[in-house]
Amino acid sequence: MRVIEDGNSLHYATVRSTMNTAALCARARRDDLWAHVLQFRLRAKPEINLVSHTKYIETRRLVLVPLAPGDHGELAIIAAAREIADTTISVPHPMTLTVARDWVEDQCESTRRGDAVVFTVRRSIEQPPLGLVSLRDIDRDHACAELSFWLAKAAQGHGFAVEAAAALVRHGFKALNLHRVEAYQMMRNSASAHVLARMGFRFEGTLRERVTKWGLREDVNLWSRLRGDPDSPAARMLGLALDSAPAERTHERVSTGSAHRNS
Repeated sequence: MRVIEDGNSLHYATVRSTMNTAALCARARRDDLWAHVLQFRLRAKPEINLVSHTKYIETRRLVLVPLAPGDHGELAIIAAAREIADTTISVPHPMTLTVARDWVEDQCESTRRGDAVVFTVRRSIEQPPLGLVSLRDIDRDHACAELSFWLAKAAQGHGFAVEAAAALVRHGFKALNLHRVEAYQMMRNSASAHVLARMGFRFEGTLRERVTKWGLREDVNLWSRLRGDPDSPAARMLGLALDSAPAERTHERVSTGSAHRNS
């Protein structure tokens, strides 16, 4: 796997306090101790950018390109089929251009906050997307995140889902320092179960009536993979082993922005 970096290393930003400093200090004059506490709280404090680099992740056949607001048009086309939303939890339907724009912007905002990393799946950077893969709901306190992936119907059946998802999980363990990645699989989506099993994810149980789809409550299976879990024989045979990945090669690119997490 080859990773192409886009951006500088850990980025620091000054926190702008919106509190009325003058009013607070006036109120605290009677109490020297409280005044010192306020001075400490109002002092500008750097925050670490949780997503240290925005990267293109390149696999044997694919390239994962960071999601951008301008991708909504192409995604609206490939996600318009009802079959995509039918067995996924987070893809809206019908996927109109307006819905796609808002949906993509929400995911880009999650990336800017440091709550997610979202990539389009492509055969090359110049070609249109085949689908989407993401690590979302990143919990830095517990070093875990949720894996989500889907592909256009025409791109299914070629092993692209396993290849893209395995690359992103590897990125989560190595670059984001995650300890646990979990995935929710709708009971009707046996293809996703097959992808997760091939990547060495373990079935943990069934969450009864966890989601509502088309007005009906549905059960969802919970899968997980820990950083130290062994790879499945199938993953090793396909060159998708997460615990024995080749050394990554990096290439600097011009920074287009950064993501932050608020404390």
